[in-house]
Amino acid sequence: MTGVEAECVKVVAQKLKKLGVEVVLEAKAKGMEDKGDRAVVTIETSPSSTKGGGTATLDADVVLVTVGRKPTTATLGLEAIGVKLERGFIVTDKQQKTNVAGVYAVGDCTPGPMLAHKSTKEGEVAAEVIAGRRARDGCSHHPVRGLHRPGDRHDGA
Repeated sequence: MTGVEAECVKVVAQKLKKLGVEVVLEAKAKGMEDKGDRAVVTIETSPSSTKGGGTATLDADVVLVTVGRKPTTATLGLEAIGVKLERGFIVTDKQQKTNVAGVYAVGDCTPGPMLAHKSTKEGEVAAEVIAGRRARDGCSHHPVRGLHRPGDRHDGA
């Protein structure tokens, strides 16, 4: 559950474990063999994984895979002009300004959830700042909706 707060991941993992589900974090699926009514999944785990580092196989009747996304800023030449990056994300302040005067960044290349409504809000803030207006508010809080079962939501709506 990449991009989801650790506390939320912990709650979901605990509920799944109560249902008898083995939860493996910090792992990459490397392959799967279909065994009819079962699947054998080969995974590669990091040292911080719940399985320890290395390669492992899992025998399962259901496989749930979550994937993360990452920014694609490596080819933009941002380092050449001095824009500060952290793990590929462009670092900005609450007005979407970078550390380089006149350079702003919004959306999936900035830290935080990669969500359309976040990107839209960041774009509005940056446009207001560029136009010389005071942005009404920054972009520090973004509602996130996650589905656990059809009809269940964790956003309170």
